[in-house]
Formats: sequence, structure tokens, C-alpha cells
Amino acid sequence: MKKQIPYAVLSAEIKNDNGWYQLLPAGEFRARDGRPFDAPFWYLDGEIAADLIEQVRSSGQDVLIDYDHQTLLKAKQGLGEALAAGRFGADEIEWRDDSGLWIKPRLTPKAQQHVAEGEYLFLSAVFPYDSNGTPLELRMAALTNDPGITGMQSIATLAAEFFYNPQTKPQTKEKAMTEQLRQLLAKLGVTVAENAELSEEQGVAALSALDTLMSEKTTADEKVATLSAQAATVDLSKYVPKATYDATVQQLAVLSAQTADSEIESTISKARNDGRVIEAEVDYLKGFGKQQGVAALSAMLDARPQIAVLSAKQTDTTKPADGEKLAVLSADEKTAAKLLGLSEDEFIKQKEAE
Repeated sequence: MKKQIPYAVLSAEIKNDNGWYQLLPAGEFRARDGRPFDAPFWYLDGEIAADLIEQVRSSGQDVLIDYDHQTLLKAKQGLGEALAAGRFGADEIEWRDDSGLWIKPRLTPKAQQHVAEGEYLFLSAVFPYDSNGTPLELRMAALTNDPGITGMQSIATLAAEFFYNPQTKPQTKEKAMTEQLRQLLAKLGVTVAENAELSEEQGVAALSALDTLMSEKTTADEKVATLSAQAATVDLSKYVPKATYDATVQQLAVLSAQTADSEIESTISKARNDGRVIEAEVDYLKGFGKQQGVAALSAMLDARPQIAVLSAKQTDTTKPADGEKLAVLSADEKTAAKLLGLSEDEFIKQKEAE
């Protein structure tokens, strides 16, 4: 729930100085009933007064003066606006170092008559204020005979509910700091909407997140300290740099792959010579060997029967005389040479070597 901005309804005796009336005193001040109860006191100086005047000027609207705060009371009752006693603008507000904030209102003839005849003795200001008691805005004023001792809490609450708009407050350094705090809370995982107050639950969550971060940092620092102490006692002669180790592992992997490829080639070549492999399946067998290993490849090839036409000598051919070569291969021999990927001359030489 959004924290409500407190309002003060403060009355001062009407003092007329050529049409100027004192609205608020300078320095620290309190109401006759002891307010404010939620701040040490109210405080007004020239700098704060300048901000109040500038807010009236930037709003482009005069400040209302009514009778006995009827505007607030009728708003509470759901009725229309009360009768106005007068108004004043930014050029009709003046700060005096010795006595505070003065206004020169444009009173209606009827209101002027009431004041002149002593029918109204007090000028009552309505203003929101922060926890330090600093006035934030001149919301309205009223002619009254009640100095604000009793019954003002409900009026203050009503004013905060109906009339205060934080967005009308000028951007100040305090506002910028509030935005920085909001961003800091967001980094702790606590999201606070703009112009909203930090709830008690959000405050607890932010503190918990901060405690967790601090605890994790302490744990990390302790681990670093432990590892640093251990590193100081390590015998470096028993270890090698990680870069050297990684390079060696990579080289071994390359050599292992090359050795495996060589063994696969040799196994397939031997099986071809034994008549267990034809040329068309060489690529497949190489892939099988790389995937399953040389042992699995060898077992598979050894289990194959020999193809006679690929490995056996032809019994129906005539062996040429010494120094002579076969001029013509049989049809089966030509087929065998083609399957083995050999030329006819290479096939003849292989048969002669056998």
C-alpha cells in the first residue's frame, strides 16, 4: 500500500500589512495542539519558500482560499466545491526573513468585509510535508476562526487523498537520489514502482538479498585464500603447465587416429587379397573401422567366406612357359580383376607371384 503523504492544516492570526497577510512563520514551528506528531517540527526558510512559490508559478493555477476548509469537507461528503473567499498567485507570495511567508490575496468583497469586521480571525494554510517536516506544496488556504486544535486529523487525511499529486513536484536532487535507490533495489531483485514507497516486505527482501551477496562473497574470499595457501606448498616439478598437457593430449589423439587409419587400411587390404572384400565396399569398411574399431572390423572380415573367383587360381588355364605371360584372361579372371580394382596386367602379375 502506498504510504500517504501527511498534510498540515495550520492557522495563524490574520495580520494585515497593506493587503499582505502572514501565512506561515519562518524557522521551526508547530501547531497549538502539538502537531506535527510524525515529524520533529515543521520548518520553513527562504530556499524552501522559493520552491513553494515556483511550484505555484509552474502549475499555472492560483491557490484557492475558502471559508473554514469547506472545499475539503464537501469533497469528503461528495458535494460540490465550496464558496471561494479569494485566490492568490505566485507573484502574490513573498518571503520575509524575519517573519516567514506572506501572501497578498485577492479577497472577494464579501470575504474582505468579514475580515475587516473581525468575523474571521485566522488564515489557515494547508500543505503536505515530508518526514523532516519540510513543506512540499502550498495546496490551499482558508479563512477560519478555528486555530486547528481539534478535528484536523480527518482533514489532513482527506487532503492527502484528494489533492496531492507527487508528479507536480519539481525534479530535485532528492528525487534523483530516490531514483538511484530504486535502481539499486532493482539490482537486489526488488522492484519498486516509480513514485511508490518501499514497503516493509520489500525492505526485508532487499536486506535478505544483500545478506546473501555478502555471505557468498565471504565464502568466495575464503576459498581463494585456501587455494592460494595450497598453491604456495605445491611441488611444481611434479606438474606440467596446462597448455603443455593439452598440446600433448592433442598430439597423441592425432597419432592415435593416424595409427588407427593405417591399421584399418592394412586389414582391408589383407581381406581383399584373401578374397573377402570387393572394391565397391572399401569405403564402407573404412567407415565401419573408424566407428567400431580395428578389432571389430577384423572380426567381421575374418568371419566372411572367401569368394573363389576373387582368390583362387584358375584350374582351367594353362600355365605359360617360363618367361611367358598370359596374353588373355578368362572371363572369370577379368571379373575378378575388376572387382579387386586391378588392371589385367596387375592381376596377371599377382597370379604369377602366387
